[in-house]
Amino acid sequence: MHTAPLTREHGTAIAATTAAMATSATSATSAGTGDAVAAATVIGTTATATATATATATATAANATGAATAAACNAAGAASRWRHFLRGWGPALAMCALALAGLLLFDHLTRSFKAVTSDGVRRIDMARTPRALPAIELVDSTGAHFSLADIAGAGGQTTLITLVYTYCVDICRTTASGQAYLQQELRARGLDNHVRQLTISFDPWRDTPQALRAYARSMKADPLRWRFATVADPADLARLLKVFEVVVLPDGQGGLVHNGAIFVADPHGRLVQTYDLDRPDQALADLLLD
Repeated sequence: MHTAPLTREHGTAIAATTAAMATSATSATSAGTGDAVAAATVIGTTATATATATATATATAANATGAATAAACNAAGAASRWRHFLRGWGPALAMCALALAGLLLFDHLTRSFKAVTSDGVRRIDMARTPRALPAIELVDSTGAHFSLADIAGAGGQTTLITLVYTYCVDICRTTASGQAYLQQELRARGLDNHVRQLTISFDPWRDTPQALRAYARSMKADPLRWRFATVADPADLARLLKVFEVVVLPDGQGGLVHNGAIFVADPHGRLVQTYDLDRPDQALADLLLD
């Protein structure tokens, strides 16, 4: 085999080729190394960010837990202090609350401490809110029928009303004497044409028209100005008593126990005022003022 001799040109070419290969390998190696470093840098950065987020979340959770624990401790402390307070002051507070409730109830029942009896309360309520008289049919001492709602008459007169039963021997005597006094004073002062009187019995079984007529004569009543009547139908008696807030109870001895008053019905047929049975003079004084 014949080999050509290596000339200078051939050596230079080989050297150049070898140098190029070395440079390429070095470049490739450098590039690979750079990519690896970049990748490692990204991984490191991601790991750092993850660690930071984890640490932040852990700190937040710890803060929330601490706040909840503190709130729970504060609530428990407040509850403990409240229990201690109630043990010391609870009975006193309960007594104060009961006393206040009682005071408010008494204030309501006495209409702001203005009345201490049921009659006094009725007087205040009636003055504040007049009550229209209902259409209850009555029968008088002559046997004539009329409606309680029409007692004012066409002339629009004021009417003084009392409720009795003619067999009464105590409170009704006070009522009768008061009405007799008013009849006399109204006539003397020229008011008898403007003010009428009506006595209603709540014992329709015994106080018949004949009994009422005899009772009127005993009172020397002027039949034109002082009328005596009772309910035409005993079934209406409860409704009548409710209007006037009169309570009637058997006394166990054939009589009746009851309260009473002098009631004033205005010209419009409304109950507007009441007076104690022993104060007809006060009723007269107010009529004179009107």
